[in-house]
Amino acid sequence: IPTPPSLPVDPGATSPGIANLTQRYQIEQWPLTTYNAVKQAVKPNPFTQNSVDLTGRAGNTSFFGSASYLNQPGSIRFLRGYDRSSLRLNVDQEIGSLFQVGVRTYYSHATDDGSSEEGGSGNAFFTLTRAPPSANALARASLARLYPRTNPQTGGIQNYNPLHRLSTVSQVERTDRFLGGTEIKFTPVDWLEASGNFNFDIRRRNTDYFRDKGSGDTFNRPSQQSCYLKQWIKKNEGINTSLNITTSHQVGDLKIRPNLRYYYEEVNTKYRDLGGSNLAVQGIRAASNIIAPNQFVDGEITTTKQISYAGGLNFDFKERYLLDGVVRRDGSSRFGSANRWDNYGRISGAWRVAQEPWWPIGGINEFKLHASYGSAGQFPRFSAQYE
Repeated sequence: IPTPPSLPVDPGATSPGIANLTQRYQIEQWPLTTYNAVKQAVKPNPFTQNSVDLTGRAGNTSFFGSASYLNQPGSIRFLRGYDRSSLRLNVDQEIGSLFQVGVRTYYSHATDDGSSEEGGSGNAFFTLTRAPPSANALARASLARLYPRTNPQTGGIQNYNPLHRLSTVSQVERTDRFLGGTEIKFTPVDWLEASGNFNFDIRRRNTDYFRDKGSGDTFNRPSQQSCYLKQWIKKNEGINTSLNITTSHQVGDLKIRPNLRYYYEEVNTKYRDLGGSNLAVQGIRAASNIIAPNQFVDGEITTTKQISYAGGLNFDFKERYLLDGVVRRDGSSRFGSANRWDNYGRISGAWRVAQEPWWPIGGINEFKLHASYGSAGQFPRFSAQYE
């Protein structure tokens, strides 16, 4: 390693002489080369987005399909950025004049890295603000690796070379998501409509964090091992279904629209986390490479279910005087065992003043006074069900 040039006072020293150095070079030019750490961390990359769409209709069937690819490498050196591929297919079918059926599907696969560098002491974007202009963040040591410190003194974790971290830490998050749903509408007469739908949302996220053995750190101790491995998987599965019935009646100038609704939702979450520090050998990204007793394993499985029944009534008189009311009964597995169900309600009214014959301002065609009163419940945390 080449010997650094001598200076009147060591720029990394913690002695009182550092104040002399600061004062001296506020009025005199720095005698050595200076570097822009932010400029060294930035490396512009091209942005890519491609898509293919297909839409059409055959008889009573209409469809839409698309495929897309998105690549955003970003502009931070050593990071690969964000990458996503996706497919979509929607189909609508009319069955006579009474039924309409719609099917929606979507799938995507995405990868991204660098999400752990956005904040907090020791992360790359934080230590980037601490890099002194006298330090070359891209300088390499004898093993062709970047220097871990931005200057030779032991300045703690804030003295960590941000580009060294980005070049040695790999955190890649892979996300697969599959959404789908179907809806059926039934209109036997012009005053009655019934509909039902079923939807699902499946998301799987797999994250790998790896810092290989021998990567180096800011500690001046051979026994200090900065290597680390962590793998965590989270899978969310959600389904919901609803049934709706709406009727419409006309009595003179009064329109009456009663409606009923049933809703069910279930969300299942599975989480697994394992990892540890002090790896046995280099280059092995497996939990078996962690030396005991430095391993940890964690996991969680949760299920939440919710049911809701609702009924409403809407009045519209001369399209000027509006009154609406809803009564709802909700049940949730997150409510306490003695309070699994609760009731909610709402009533509201409105007056469309601008629709009155005597409304004097012709340039304004909508002016409405509205008031409402109701109750609502906050969705409790998962552990609340045990209270």
